[in-house]
Amino acid sequence: MYVYTDIEQGSQEWHNLRSWRATASEFDKIITPAKGELSKSALSYMRSLARKYCITDPKDAVDQEKLDKNWSIQWGKQYEPIARDWFREHTGLNIVEVSFVVRGEDDLGPIGCSPDSMIIDANGDYVAGLEIKCPCADTHVEYLLDAKLPNKYKLQVHGGMAVTGLDVWHFVSYFPKLKPLHIIIERDDYTEQLSDALDQFAEAYAQEFDKVHALVEWVTAEQKGAGE
Repeated sequence: MYVYTDIEQGSQEWHNLRSWRATASEFDKIITPAKGELSKSALSYMRSLARKYCITDPKDAVDQEKLDKNWSIQWGKQYEPIARDWFREHTGLNIVEVSFVVRGEDDLGPIGCSPDSMIIDANGDYVAGLEIKCPCADTHVEYLLDAKLPNKYKLQVHGGMAVTGLDVWHFVSYFPKLKPLHIIIERDDYTEQLSDALDQFAEAYAQEFDKVHALVEWVTAEQKGAGE
């Protein structure tokens, strides 16, 4: 994995890193949640990602503005640091915040994730990831009573392990004045199935990326020819 550590999550530079990559929070667009296999919707998603690499659509900015104004996003930004401090005190683990993680050994891969934190050992090596959710009170109570990883985050959490290659991911749900939830998830067969599907996606995405960019290169060539 290639880890970015000096970019603020939510910044324009961070959005630029993510814009053309498949990220763990959106793996439901390319992988079936039940089996972790490549889904039928993956093709349209990878074409959209390839387009975003070089062409900006006004709709992109509108969609991002709506997301930024979402109340749950704002609530999470307010309480995530508090949940992180609770986790640090509760576990005694050494955690660090990172910007973005790219799957693979360099920063060129088309797949990544944005962990809420990473856990390091005494040598400073990454050993696990942390996903923090700060849902509304009723949802948090449901999570507490179920006492397991919520299904809606299964792809994201196992996706984090598939992206980073790590074997452990921590999940925390937090709501003020209620008991926090902490669950430890380990790599399993589902993680491996997901990892295989991501390999397939990366291979197919490379082909679609070239096809989409050929359209841009064609327009550029036409414009150049018109100016001669």
